[in-house]
Amino acid sequence: TAMDQLLDCHAQGDSVIGSSRQGKAGPGGTLDDYAYLCDALITLYRNSFQETYLLAGDRIMKLILEKFWDGG
Repeated sequence: TAMDQLLDCHAQGDSVIGSSRQGKAGPGGTLDDYAYLCDALITLYRNSFQETYLLAGDRIMKLILEKFWDGG
């Protein structure tokens, strides 16, 4: 699916890539990139009930907390 391709290219390891062109990764993602990807994954899960999307969304949410939470 398109989401699987997006995850393969933009969400590898412990970061989300904000953009790519012709298969080459661009700069690291911003909080918005992480949040929109997480929201899209949860929406896909709600519509497809494919657990892989929920698990991927959970992984992205954990990355958000790890990278952007300031403890305040």
